[in-house]
Parts: sequence; structure tokens; C-alpha cells
Amino acid sequence: MPGGRRRPPRGQAELENGILPGGKVGDRMTKPIRKWVICIAGFLQDEGTPHGIVQVWRDLHARHAAPNIRVEFRSWDDRTAPLAELIWRLRPKGKQPHVTIAAYSWGGASAQRLARDLARRGIVVSEMVLSDAVYRHGYWLGNWRALVPWSKITIPANVRRVTWFRQTVDRPRGHSLVAADPKATEIKSPTVCQTGHTYMDDLSAFHQAAHAATEAAPSA
Repeated sequence: MPGGRRRPPRGQAELENGILPGGKVGDRMTKPIRKWVICIAGFLQDEGTPHGIVQVWRDLHARHAAPNIRVEFRSWDDRTAPLAELIWRLRPKGKQPHVTIAAYSWGGASAQRLARDLARRGIVVSEMVLSDAVYRHGYWLGNWRALVPWSKITIPANVRRVTWFRQTVDRPRGHSLVAADPKATEIKSPTVCQTGHTYMDDLSAFHQAAHAATEAAPSA
């Protein structure tokens, strides 16, 4: 526009004015979100196919979703920065939201990236629950490292606790986890299962751990 200011993208302008994307002026974000539960699927999974992550997301949503509690499903390749921005913008005034992430396979690498994006905004992740989390490289040509055992997933220092499950039956198989700051992050000893990778998101112990982590975070 000659002689005028460039208008920001619609979604950005809405968020800056405290309006949810797609909403109208007056639809203010009056209710903060106190608790977030993020379920992240693995490679080739989405919400339209029956698998373990959809099951745990559906069960968590039925049990916990409320006006101030969001239970979200995400694919492994969804961008994490917009979600981190939404969590930050909808946080309770002067308080940390409680964030729990449950993820499987390449969703575990996405959980790592979401935690990093939240760290940039000063948001803590109360707990990650990971099932056979597989390393994912920053570009496709490096993803051969998903099939070798020496790759590791570094857990950002804003994550307080990690519960994880891995298997030794086939490949791909979950990679080792290391804490960026062992003093800030407790990584529990893994539960090793004799279950193929394809079925690790159906693991009942994984579902129970996701429920336990969600219930441990206060809802008010």
C-alpha cells in the first residue's frame, strides 16, 4: 500500500489483539488455558486412522478437556512453533501453564522440538511420556540416522521429567535420551518391552503413564 503501513498477516494481527484465529473482534481470549496435553503421532499416522495415539488422545480428551484445559492431537510433521506461541499467549497471567506431552516414534522428536520452542518463550514442560521415540534429523538427507543405534535425542532443560518406553524387537527402535541439563531434567530408567515398533503406541503401560502424567498436573 503506497504511503501506508504494511498490514500483518490476519492470524498474527488477531493474536496480537487477543483474538483467537478465525474469530471476530470482541471474541477476546478471556479464559486462560491452565493445562495443555499434547499427543503427537508417529510417521504415517494421522487422526483419521485407528492407532494407539488416537486412542490415548481420545481417552484423555474425554476425561480432561474443559474450558481451561486443552487436549490436542498433532501429527509428527506439524509445525511446533505456532503451537508453542498459542500456549504462551493463552497462559494464565503471572503463572506457568502445565504442559504434558505424550508422543510415539517420530512424534518423540517433534516433542523435543516443541519443548525447545516452549523454552524460547519461558514455558516449562511438566512431563514427557515417550514410546519408542525415534531420532529425526533437521533435514531429510540426514534421516538415515533414524535406523542406526548411536543417534540420541537430547531433552531440553525446560522439561522437568521424562517417562519412556523402548523396544529391542525390530527397527526402527527408540533411541537413547540424554538431558541437556541433568540437574533440571529427570529422565527415568526406560521400560524395555518385547513389542514391535508398530505396536508400541498401543502399549497399555504407555497409555497409563500418559494418564498419570496428565492427572499429576493440577487443573486449577
